[in-house]
Amino acid sequence: MDANVVGEAFRHHEKRNVDRGGTISFKGKKYEVPASLIGAQVQIAFDPGDISTITVSYKDMKPFTAKPVGIGAWCSKTQAIPQAIQEKPASSRFLDVLERKHRESQEKLADAISYGDYRKEKE
Repeated sequence: MDANVVGEAFRHHEKRNVDRGGTISFKGKKYEVPASLIGAQVQIAFDPGDISTITVSYKDMKPFTAKPVGIGAWCSKTQAIPQAIQEKPASSRFLDVLERKHRESQEKLADAISYGDYRKEKE
């Protein structure tokens, strides 16, 4: 028989719910799973003698290995915010027109000649 088949027969299986943080709890530890599984109930398989890694399976997904979450002094880089929920700058046609008119008036002032600097010579 295949060693993997025999090994799987002696593994323990349980169901766990994925929380909002994308983790599952198992024996007092948190294990990280993909964010796409948030809110789902997954099946875990583990060796009771070694719980450092567990195998997670869900419906049509290929089973994967989950490891305990390690939060250290320097955490990993945060993921980028999805484009759909990013803040968009406020815009208004009225404000756009006012800004354009202000810019045009500033350009006209810059092109104007100031005669204040020219003085009559003293006689």
